[in-house]
Amino acid sequence: MGDIDDLVTALYECVSFTANGRPDWDGLRGLFLEGAQLVKADDDIQPDKSKLSVDRFIALSESFLRQSDLINTGFREVETMRRTERYERIAHVFSSYEAHADAEEKSLIARGSNSIQMVLQHKRWWIVSLLWDEERLD
Repeated sequence: MGDIDDLVTALYECVSFTANGRPDWDGLRGLFLEGAQLVKADDDIQPDKSKLSVDRFIALSESFLRQSDLINTGFREVETMRRTERYERIAHVFSSYEAHADAEEKSLIARGSNSIQMVLQHKRWWIVSLLWDEERLD
């Protein structure tokens, strides 16, 4: 990825898809540094199960997609706000999002925020970790 903005844009594009489509899992894998972790902030998840590798995240997402109607309707995650802090070869991005159960963004199903840590290595940016939390009704 040429720059931080490109990496964040690609992240959202990889998980979004049209009706009867699929997320771009290979593209998603290509955004993360080897050994990167994804963590969902959730009291219902045991702490030892909250850290996910990229492949484990994809497997859980695939399982969810098979059980939901999203394959038929499509899914679109769109960024609504971003704050970036950078020092030399490290960056931290807070990126808020909305998730929609259709590619046309008509059916809002969630809002949340991603905390994304990145590193510049070998002339490109990589995601080192992604921590996210979803908005709750309470």
